[in-house]
Amino acid sequence: MSRNKFILLFATIIVLYFALPNEGVGLVVKANMMAVAPYIMAFVIIYLVITINVLKRALKKLDADLCDETVINAAKIMNITFDVKRMMGPDNLQAMYNRVNISRFVSIHAKTLLYDALRKKRLDIPPPSAGKTEKELHARCAEEVKAARIGTNKKNRKKKRARA
Repeated sequence: MSRNKFILLFATIIVLYFALPNEGVGLVVKANMMAVAPYIMAFVIIYLVITINVLKRALKKLDADLCDETVINAAKIMNITFDVKRMMGPDNLQAMYNRVNISRFVSIHAKTLLYDALRKKRLDIPPPSAGKTEKELHARCAEEVKAARIGTNKKNRKKKRARA
């Protein structure tokens, strides 16, 4: 459920609360609504915490192992989680999408699922690389690949120094 739908549902419940009469059955419904409200809010908070942590774990797996399964899993979790853009940051999501988009090991289906999930989060990203040849992909992103390799080499050097 998106944040806007949740806010609309919450506003509808508040309007319903004020529209009910203050006597008879309306009073009983109002009392029950007030008794249940803290539990609903606690459920929403717990839901947000759990889904954000699951999404972080899925994105870490995606970063470590770039394959169809991890991309599809991250896209599915991103679809059920709201407030992703604020929690993960648009720059991080854009970098993750670019890495997936230039990968040869990820199918176009998985790239499309991730693209749709990120578009639902209102993130401006280019469409997946459908119909492009390998030459065009490498020509377009040679600098990005080189920068990623340099970053990986630096990380490996730091690991080796820490071991020694």
